[in-house]
Amino acid sequence: MVKPLEGIRILELGTLVAAPFAGKIFAEFGGEVIKVEDPKKGDLYVTGVYYTMTIHLYGGVFREGIRNR
Repeated sequence: MVKPLEGIRILELGTLVAAPFAGKIFAEFGGEVIKVEDPKKGDLYVTGVYYTMTIHLYGGVFREGIRNR
């Protein structure tokens, strides 16, 4: 099945809820999402407020945010 965004690259520069969610949807539609993180801070899903809500480093919120990438 051909997906509508196949062959398109998306550069994801955002953090927290809105940008990762949009990147996830682009990936589900076949786009190649390239996530760019701050080299000093990393991804806030892993190192910030969302990390403290998860049981361990690869908790549910983190896994949901990177699905299909």
